[in-house]
Amino acid sequence: MPEEKEKPVFDEQTLDKLLEAAYVLQEHNQSLRELDRKLQLKRDQVEASDQASSLRVDPPHIQALPSSGPPDYTLTLGKIVETQHHIQVRKLGLDEAMSLVAQRVMEMGAASGAAIALVNGQSARYAAVTGLKAPAAGSIVPVAKALCSVCIETAHVVRCPDVALSTEIDTAECRRRGIQSLIVAPVFHEGEVAGALEVYYSTPHAYTEQDVHTGQLMAGLVTGVSPRGRTHLEEIAGNRTGRDAGRSAEATTESGCARREIRG
Repeated sequence: MPEEKEKPVFDEQTLDKLLEAAYVLQEHNQSLRELDRKLQLKRDQVEASDQASSLRVDPPHIQALPSSGPPDYTLTLGKIVETQHHIQVRKLGLDEAMSLVAQRVMEMGAASGAAIALVNGQSARYAAVTGLKAPAAGSIVPVAKALCSVCIETAHVVRCPDVALSTEIDTAECRRRGIQSLIVAPVFHEGEVAGALEVYYSTPHAYTEQDVHTGQLMAGLVTGVSPRGRTHLEEIAGNRTGRDAGRSAEATTESGCARREIRG
């Protein structure tokens, strides 16, 4: 299998720049739609004037701009920007921000569920859950048994297009919950892994590469919470200092789960 190109790093500074660019792009698309509306209105006025006239003259042709909506991913980026704005303006605490992120990422990716696990030592606590495929809210499992275990240990985003082929995740748990594919993105704080965002799908190969990027960006929003929430993330990240979180830069496992490094 040909080696895949290295993916860009999504640190907090890169995330801010990307979201700012998404906002500018969204504003540009809104301006285009407004111009299209005005041109169409002008065309309608010309046609109405011609119909009222007894002269048989073809109305002047006014070319309206193509009614092209924003590119496929622009709407998603706009929703991510909106989520970030909601977290910052309302000064959401960590639990509220995680619940919002889980709900929005499930909706944006048309997933069957999503959850955010925070790591405390060798345990992972599912602090935010949504959807039918998610675990029980507040449930605590050993990190080694969590579906995000590979992500936590490697600090890589994990793609599992078909969990039936995986030897690195709990396939029995996936079968029990009806999960057939999933994405897992690490939640970073100050360069350390503090948790992970899991997104579940009920069919194999159900997500796109854009859904993977969405998961990474939404996981990054968890750190943009209130000072009290950041303090909690700092405590979690501090417990993991010294662990080897950076392994092979780009690897595809034989189990069918692809792992990619998203940090430098």
